[in-house]
Amino acid sequence: MKYELFLILISLLLLLGCVDPLTLTYMAYKDAESRNLFSDQAREMIEENAKHTCIKLCNDSFAMGVDLSNGPCLGNPMEHMPEYVCDIAHNPRTEIDNLSENQCSAFGEGTAKHFVELNETCELIKIG
Repeated sequence: MKYELFLILISLLLLLGCVDPLTLTYMAYKDAESRNLFSDQAREMIEENAKHTCIKLCNDSFAMGVDLSNGPCLGNPMEHMPEYVCDIAHNPRTEIDNLSENQCSAFGEGTAKHFVELNETCELIKIG
């Protein structure tokens, strides 16, 4: 019952425009994580949100003229999704992808638990 009330509150806040949707997604993520309530569908939804956030970061960086050829980390961690980093890599991987300056430190240090990896043209390689 309490979980349903939490979801109703989040829905109302979203409808009223009081809170950013990504912040609400993260709040729901943390709530579900603390209760160990993740279903496969919920995990897929979170991963899909992380993927779209990373693709937007990549496209915005490309539009600003950022050189993506060296495989930079674009979200370390991603805003509103501190469990995820956004990393650019080559597919297949090259030596430049293994350089520490081209990897997301938050993932390596364990402060972020998941990653979204895109290629230089902002297409998904994998989510982990």
